[in-house]
Amino acid sequence: MTTLPWEQRIEHVMLELAKSSHELRQKMTEMAEQVKRNEEKTIQNEESMTRTRKEMGEVSKRLGRIVEDIIAPDLPDMLRMLVDCPANEEIAVNTNVQRLHPGKPTSGQRQKVEIDAMAACGNYVLINETKSTLRTEHIQRLQELLTVARDYFPEYQHYQFIGCVASLHVGDDLIRYANRQGLVVLAMKEGLIKIVNRDDFSIRYF
Repeated sequence: MTTLPWEQRIEHVMLELAKSSHELRQKMTEMAEQVKRNEEKTIQNEESMTRTRKEMGEVSKRLGRIVEDIIAPDLPDMLRMLVDCPANEEIAVNTNVQRLHPGKPTSGQRQKVEIDAMAACGNYVLINETKSTLRTEHIQRLQELLTVARDYFPEYQHYQFIGCVASLHVGDDLIRYANRQGLVVLAMKEGLIKIVNRDDFSIRYF
């Protein structure tokens, strides 16, 4: 009779162990399912990031086509309208220009500048910045570039630089802002790329 309590205790312990073992297996199963869900989410996130990168690449390509297919072909005619170009001079347009500083950049200057399009005639160089959506900071960045452009293009040391921003659509506020800075504004109007500056516009030469 004295062993019965121990047997009952052992049986109770075994039942508790079995219960704990079942709960442990259940917890491990839940954890494994959670890990699997997390892995699936990670894969989905990676796929989403891959799609986003591809879409950004497509946007970049489309912007490149805006410059090369729409803006650049009109730059020679625009430049002739703006300044006195020699009649017999052929105006070449370079797109996606990247230029390293030929020496040691001064404080605040970049090692390399990138320009959407450039055109030169006579003693003038036009630097174009094209954006799918033009913003104030793009105009400001172009102004900063124009103040140091001669340092990156010593072959144009004695030329005067003109700034030009372009987009398919440019709001009135941005046109007025660029107008005050002496920058040319190009935009789509009546199906054509046109200069859309205000009547009081005066080019600023850098």
